[in-house]
Amino acid sequence: MGYKKSRYNIINDIENGDSLIFNSFTGAFGILKHNVKRVYERIENIDVDNLDNDVKKHISVMIENGFIIDDDIDELGIIKLKENILRYSDKFTKYLTIVPTMDCNMICQYCFESKGKNIKMTKETMDLVVEFTRKFIDGAQRLDVTWFGGEPLLEKEIIQELSFRLIDLCKAANIPYKASVVTNGVLLDYETALVLSEKCLVKDVQITIDGTKEVHDKRRKLKSGESSFDIITSNIDSIKDLFNISIRVNVDKTNYENMQTLIEYFVREKKWINQDQNNMLIYFDLVTADKNLPNTHYRSKCFNWIEFANIITEFNQKICELGHAKYIESFYPIPKEAICMAISKNHYIIHPSGDLYKCWEVLGDEKYKVGSLAEGVKYNKVHTQFLTYTTPDKCYECDKLPICHGGCVLKRMLNTYKDNCDYRGLTYKNILEIVYENYKKQKDAI
Repeated sequence: MGYKKSRYNIINDIENGDSLIFNSFTGAFGILKHNVKRVYERIENIDVDNLDNDVKKHISVMIENGFIIDDDIDELGIIKLKENILRYSDKFTKYLTIVPTMDCNMICQYCFESKGKNIKMTKETMDLVVEFTRKFIDGAQRLDVTWFGGEPLLEKEIIQELSFRLIDLCKAANIPYKASVVTNGVLLDYETALVLSEKCLVKDVQITIDGTKEVHDKRRKLKSGESSFDIITSNIDSIKDLFNISIRVNVDKTNYENMQTLIEYFVREKKWINQDQNNMLIYFDLVTADKNLPNTHYRSKCFNWIEFANIITEFNQKICELGHAKYIESFYPIPKEAICMAISKNHYIIHPSGDLYKCWEVLGDEKYKVGSLAEGVKYNKVHTQFLTYTTPDKCYECDKLPICHGGCVLKRMLNTYKDNCDYRGLTYKNILEIVYENYKKQKDAI
């Protein structure tokens, strides 16, 4: 048996003839010494057993980390196989996104949820949610529920009642239950957070802040006219020990120039960006407005993926300048089995009406329905398009495939599979450079 180089190795030369080597299939990252690199480059034609012991040790490490593999291993085949198992096997975590209401206490400029704002889940629909879940979790390893909206905390009672019933279902099935909430944070006061944490078993919370006070309040307006920024930041400070908190910052051309100031606010005033605190994560995401989505009016204000990748790199550098380079390691490029659970039969989104969807961004648009709680799952054109989605052929040739998988499935479907590289596949190099620089500083300090 011989060896070959992994097709997912990415090599960048550094100093003294050495190189950095990252493998997107395993997520391994290391330094390739120049003397070992010469062997690595000829690995297909070398008898490893006849190398000196020092080089053999390095080769052994590269084999353990997937930089070098058996010559009969088909890595691309494994990627496709793992994705198909995730998509179609029942023996995995089952994911439900439950939307108790489409109503919201905000009127955000770029919101895509333009339909059904006054719809909330009825008692009859809640019963159907429980019955659907009972069948859905059969054979599952775990149930993972996300509460979404609208603003889900407008219907705290629905969340609490359904949580109790779903937790009981999981106990009866002898599987773990886990929950998260995507909220604007306005109604997430300490008392509410305590109930969610202790009674509803919510572990993770995502809250959006789109800028410093003036910018955020302009973009994410409360219907009452009150400042949402002050309420949200106060709530985060009061609940930050109860959950893993992700603060999402939506970035477009209207708030981009405020981001440097916002980063300084997060670091210096709030101290939320802190490498020693592992339950707080702040991340920047792209506002999108596809021509086929309800918020198409916002399209001219959006960046494209390549522009946004450069912006993320700029923000990373700012965080490093403020002394928190190690924090960037939270965004280390991790290989995954699929870009999104929308392509799996193990994930559904339940609209408050009881309709079923596959993707958050088309929630409430009836032409994207894939069934209902009352009538069951339907394998209509939209549903089968998600479940049989295939990554574009040219992405299969990319050495970053395991961390990108071709980008957003919905965007590719709406744009007839045009170029749609995910920005995570474009920013990995900057993050790895930061990880390496941190390593050098720690090594020099010893």
